[in-house]
Amino acid sequence: MSTNGNSVNKSKKLGDILLLNLLWILFSLPVVTIGAATCAAYYVGLKIVDNEQENVFQTFKKGFITNLKQGTIIWIINAAMIYGSYYLWILVLIAEETNYVLIGGALLLSAITAIITIYIYPVIARYSNSLVNLLRNAFGIAVLYLFQTFFFAALLAGEVFLVLYRFWTIPIAVLIVPIIMIYIISKFTKMVFLKIENNEIAPRKSSISSSILDKDEDESEDAEESETEEEAEEDSEGTESETEE
Repeated sequence: MSTNGNSVNKSKKLGDILLLNLLWILFSLPVVTIGAATCAAYYVGLKIVDNEQENVFQTFKKGFITNLKQGTIIWIINAAMIYGSYYLWILVLIAEETNYVLIGGALLLSAITAIITIYIYPVIARYSNSLVNLLRNAFGIAVLYLFQTFFFAALLAGEVFLVLYRFWTIPIAVLIVPIIMIYIISKFTKMVFLKIENNEIAPRKSSISSSILDKDEDESEDAEESETEEEAEEDSEGTESETEE
């Protein structure tokens, strides 16, 4: 029975991933919404990793709407950096002499672009915070887990290579690689997020957890305060009614 159950779960997970891939492509078609669609894909991907049985379309739509503003802003920044990296490498390739300053600039911008592309979208999908804090936490995770960052950067470079290599490899880069990366990064970042939330990161690195959870804690405090106020109002209304009687 357990074997059959595992097979069903695996089949459902595969179906959810395929549907998620289709939704990501469709919602990314306007181009300007790629950021929001990617945030939504991670919003669903983090739940798929946890085997949470939810409606993929409804969950994706919720993640898309929730992260539309921040996802769009960060995508505009991200796209500009991608283009800037591409332009610098073109200058490096066409330069008649080796320009180490230009090469250094291209490497630095490419590294920053890779970090943002890899980590910022799952961070936005998971947490509510200012863009400054979200970016800071994306860089913090990248520094804490350098080996994984290099691995994901290599995958990202492979995707770029597929886009540029041949025309027939573009569908592979667009239809298959992104969702594979989203699923793999979702598994990794979920582990990191849980460590941060459970305060399992060393004290000298706790600035990441404190900044990543600031707004969430504020929101929970506000919710508690509003509940307290509502209870106080109900009590006062009850007292007034008793007095009238």
